Amino acid sequence: MRKLIYYIASTLDGYIAGPEGQYDFFFTMTDHLPYLLGEFPETFPAPDRAHFGISAANRHFDTVVMGRGTYEPGLKVGLTSPYP
Repeated sequence: MRKLIYYIASTLDGYIAGPEGQYDFFFTMTDHLPYLLGEFPETFPAPDRAHFGISAANRHFDTVVMGRGTYEPGLKVGLTSPYP
């Protein structure tokens, strides 16, 4: 049986978004970014992978399930399939 991994950013008190759906309070450019880029490259949208010069190879995941609140901001800038 395959593993199911729930990989998500959350606040210490368990929230994944603000009351109005905000997600801009999650800091991505912090000390842990190099680790995430190296260990979980597939969790970054394809354009971000190219920007950081990381491989498109998936190391841990082969399927991504996105909710509408995550999908729509990318769709607004033309990313119809951000995770190859």
